[in-house]
Amino acid sequence: MAKSKSDTRYLKKQHESWYFVIAVPRILVKVGTFPSEGRKGKKGQPNKPGKPLSKIIVSLNTRDKREAQAKRWPLVNEWTTNFKRAESGAELTPDEINDLARETYTATLERLEADAKRHRVPPARQIEDVWIELSAFGDLPPDRDRLADARFEVDDLTSFGSVEEDLAAAQRRKGVPLDPASDTFRMLGRALARAKVAA
Repeated sequence: MAKSKSDTRYLKKQHESWYFVIAVPRILVKVGTFPSEGRKGKKGQPNKPGKPLSKIIVSLNTRDKREAQAKRWPLVNEWTTNFKRAESGAELTPDEINDLARETYTATLERLEADAKRHRVPPARQIEDVWIELSAFGDLPPDRDRLADARFEVDDLTSFGSVEEDLAAAQRRKGVPLDPASDTFRMLGRALARAKVAA
């Protein structure tokens, strides 16, 4: 029983918060399957590619050791699965694509809520930003008050610039580079676009 209280496998405490830490298998580090996000370039310049990660670190958003111990096992399972897939070269399954879309939906809602709470952007600007972002998915109604009733068709979407960052993050997280011409890439892009529109 004393062992379970002190079991900190895959855990690291830093600045009073707990983090999940797992090593990336050496073979995947060598081929750069899990790159860091890299640095953002100046306007007009592409992002500089990130270096391959040797470990994955995820904040558990807790200061409580017991809570951190409970939160780590789903992450161990997720990342072990990601590493196995990356080693085998397997494609994403439809269920995994749906999970990624759900994560994008939740993250988009959280970002919008956090921005609204912080009042970082005036409401008129937030509406304008959403308006511009949604225009990538089709024609917008002429009256912004009717935006809530608008239906956006993303099933025929072939250009994914509006979800480009989300696509890159999903590929990094799952360790699966996707060919932009592949059906899997298009399925993931459309699922992420649907999630953004729904949010």
